[in-house]
Amino acid sequence: MKNMSGDAAQQVKKYQKRLIPVDIVIAILAFVAAFTLLFAPLIRIDLGKAAQVLVEESGSSDSGESQEIQDELVNSTLGSFDGVYLSVTTMDLAKFSFSEKPMDAITDIVTDSVEDAAPKVVTNVLLSSMKASLDEAIESASGSNKQELQRVRDSLENVSTDKILSYIDKLEKANPATKNDVIEELADYVLGTVDLSGSDTGSIKDDVCEVIGELYDNTVKYNNGKFTLEACICVTVSLLMNEENSEPSNTAATATASTTDPEVYTTYDELFDNLLQGSEGEGEGSGSSSADDLQKTLAMVAEYGRYFCFVMFLIVALWFLLGFIATLRTLCANKRVTMWYVKLFGAIPWLLFGLVPLVASSLFAKIPDLAPVAGIFGAISSFTWVSGVCYILLWLVSIFWAFPIKHKVRKYKKQLKREAKG
Repeated sequence: MKNMSGDAAQQVKKYQKRLIPVDIVIAILAFVAAFTLLFAPLIRIDLGKAAQVLVEESGSSDSGESQEIQDELVNSTLGSFDGVYLSVTTMDLAKFSFSEKPMDAITDIVTDSVEDAAPKVVTNVLLSSMKASLDEAIESASGSNKQELQRVRDSLENVSTDKILSYIDKLEKANPATKNDVIEELADYVLGTVDLSGSDTGSIKDDVCEVIGELYDNTVKYNNGKFTLEACICVTVSLLMNEENSEPSNTAATATASTTDPEVYTTYDELFDNLLQGSEGEGEGSGSSSADDLQKTLAMVAEYGRYFCFVMFLIVALWFLLGFIATLRTLCANKRVTMWYVKLFGAIPWLLFGLVPLVASSLFAKIPDLAPVAGIFGAISSFTWVSGVCYILLWLVSIFWAFPIKHKVRKYKKQLKREAKG
């Protein structure tokens, strides 16, 4: 009888040890799901696709060569945003929902999403604008002049955005004594790529160097003597905004503006903050009313966002709890892990942010009037699929790996109890 009891006890220990790798796998799945739900994008919007859908929906019905040129410029500009994503994580949502200034959180989200892609986007937009300007010039030109412009326009396709950015990188590292050499190298690359046969390339090079030099000088003027592409973009946009907002007809305003320095931004944070909050200080009347409406809307969205954050943090906490318990169980005599709470709630994030947009895009695409909505949903993706995969794997581990071992453990424990009673 003692031998039988000893055998059952040995079997319990044997199968308990077999639960150790099961617990380790469960802990890994739980921690991966928890961290991705916190820090990976809940929502990721492809700005290129989303903008394309919006432009197509509000597109002009005009026809003609001029309209085709404008459409090509728009499409080329939108193409610059391919691969640029606006991403929102659970932590971003919490920062927005619990912030006293929700607009600041929005600014940070936008800045973090687009700052890495901004240099390439801006360079592509400038090239697209140059091509559009040449297309308009070609439309009104004739004879040999038209052929020459067309040749220049075609050769612009050979200009590499990455190559231009490499020269700009050299310009960032240059000092005042060597910056002119780098500017000339950049001008030589552009002019060497573009077909300007029959033109006065020396004069054109001087003009190009002058334009680049002016951009450089404006940047170092407002950025404490330092040149960076980020500062260059922000300073240039700021100066253009100041020109657009100036009103010569208002002599008092003009006189005041002439005695004060223009408001110039040197970082994406400052620039986006100004662009997003521009309506908040637009004087009285409709501008003030619009700002109040915006603040009320943000406050309402933030309130609902807090409820959602509580739900997300609860689900993340359940995943973390499972991970910690599974880790601790590897050190205990009883290595069985209970995971019903994760099985019950763990799929919610993936269902909301992964499955719903996918199904909605497919369903709305079949309804002509809702095709634009389907396009927007098609531009939305989510990294909650990682937690979804972890959730499915958890079920598989539970059914096909953990359950058979637990069943054996229960069987031998019952045998021990019967033997103890007998």
